[in-house]
Amino acid sequence: MEGAYNHLGLSDWPFSVVPRANLCTFIAGRPQLDSDVNELLRSLSRRDASSIHVLWSWFGAGKTHSLYFLANRARDWNGNRPMVQLHPVYTEFPRSAKSFVDLYRAFASSMNLQIFADAFLELGTSPQQQLIYDDLLSKNPDLANALRILATGTSREQTVARRWLRGDVLPQAEFRRVGISQRIRTTDLGTQTLAALINLLTPAEQLRGRQGHRLIWLIDEFQRVQHTGRNAILDVNAGLHSLFNACPAGLSLVLSFSGQPDSKSLPSWFSPEMKDRIGITKV
Repeated sequence: MEGAYNHLGLSDWPFSVVPRANLCTFIAGRPQLDSDVNELLRSLSRRDASSIHVLWSWFGAGKTHSLYFLANRARDWNGNRPMVQLHPVYTEFPRSAKSFVDLYRAFASSMNLQIFADAFLELGTSPQQQLIYDDLLSKNPDLANALRILATGTSREQTVARRWLRGDVLPQAEFRRVGISQRIRTTDLGTQTLAALINLLTPAEQLRGRQGHRLIWLIDEFQRVQHTGRNAILDVNAGLHSLFNACPAGLSLVLSFSGQPDSKSLPSWFSPEMKDRIGITKV
């Protein structure tokens, strides 16, 4: 064993106040939580129907550690070649969010966008490549061009395409130079783009011999939404609801937030539509 803590029999310092993702590979003293995570991943790896899950407990109870643990366990689970490939993405709810677009940007900044380019390329080399590309081009031409550039463009073009996918603000001329008409600046564009990206992953995975693909979006500190203002609360809820509706398969949302858990009702800052989609039995 090499490292600064050899004299303690440790490879790294294990007592961190803020969880570190790479160290959250186990759950100590909570066998039920460990069992629940395994059961959840077992279920998610056997079917592709989309789902929403809630992690709700007091401040400091270990929610972030649990999310990191779930993400690490999901990646390990893929080593068993499950029917449905699992891809976890962890994000924090932005402190100054004004709309769903800010949440979209947080996701895109945490996601390895090359995965979408690879899926696009996988589908582009299939016998139905022109049908797939034409369908995407008719529904979301900017996304079709961005993915084409990520797969086959120059290094400079790929940088612009990545920045567009992240929702970055660039001069309009930069986007138009690569065939993109407008940046992602509205909730409708954000949900349409993200849904289209997620819906590319399952057919690409099926070409690789699996049943499907599931993107697990872990959203931490979701209670911050209550401090964003009424319009932002409505917009974030509407964005998540629209995204979930547009992805009947291949998506799992895990919403983690702090507060006093209630076994009978969800917090008031969830819209009726989101409450209906979640259901109290999934808390």
